Amino acid sequence: MIQTLNSYTFLQKYGVFDYRGGGRASGRETATRVAAGALARQLLESRGIEIHGYTRQVGDIEIDKVDLDVVEKNPVRAADAAAAERMAELIRAARDQGDSIGGVVEVIVKNCPPGLGEPVFNKLQADLAGALMSIGAIKAFEMGSGFDTAGLKGSDNNDAFYYSDDTESFITRSNNAGGVLGGISNGEDLVMRITVKPPSSISKKQVTADHDGKDVEFSIGGRHDPCICPRVVPVAEAMVALVLLDHLLMQERLTKDENEDITREKISNIDQHLLLLLTQREEMKAKLEGDESREETLQRLRKQAEGLELSEELLTELAGLLKR
Repeated sequence: MIQTLNSYTFLQKYGVFDYRGGGRASGRETATRVAAGALARQLLESRGIEIHGYTRQVGDIEIDKVDLDVVEKNPVRAADAAAAERMAELIRAARDQGDSIGGVVEVIVKNCPPGLGEPVFNKLQADLAGALMSIGAIKAFEMGSGFDTAGLKGSDNNDAFYYSDDTESFITRSNNAGGVLGGISNGEDLVMRITVKPPSSISKKQVTADHDGKDVEFSIGGRHDPCICPRVVPVAEAMVALVLLDHLLMQERLTKDENEDITREKISNIDQHLLLLLTQREEMKAKLEGDESREETLQRLRKQAEGLELSEELLTELAGLLKR
């Protein structure tokens, strides 16, 4: 067997590798991520949170501006129409040579509320990095100024705050942190980038070793994308949406000054759970028709209800329900 792609590491871990492709070594596994992310995104949008992903760079070609309106109007999903044309030409050139090329995908989150994330474990940027790095072919993650901060002084990199009368909130002058300070969102745009490697499956001839350690020449046939940045964009958006929704729901359970819409939604969710539990109860109760051994259990439940300081009206309704 030829040692290439994921075959060596899969063989070392599982002792078997499906050379036909697919499974966890395939981009097909991201379909479920996008489906789940679409649901998470709807909940975030109901709170005014927007997630925008796009191709920032392909090879050595980088966008000169960010125009979100053109992202879905070009096959590269770049945020710069002019740069998108040059990127497409570069990708076609790599394909014609039997090769592939990598790039950078950027994701920006607008209207992210402050307070999401934890100061030690479950830092917001750590969870975002873990989610995005779990996507196949992703080799690096950065937030805000990212790797460029290595060449900056503290006085250059520090994000100084000021109060904006327009937004009636505190914002920074530079957002080098990418919207996260101390592991917690500060209310500014979340800005993150991931590096996408050139796809490994190329038709250009390469030399590797077979299972016996002998050098062999090989090439990969079939249909393979010469650049997967355009396909990574919706997957990255989905993973960011899932992480943000987790942190948002966690924070909403901690905050005391939640608005009426959030409270109303929580009540609605509890009501739905109650309906499901009542349905399950009715189905199970049908199996105990005529059973009189539950009276002791009902008495105990009534005392528990009183201990929870429920209203007399609710206790009466609950007692009637338990007798059924």
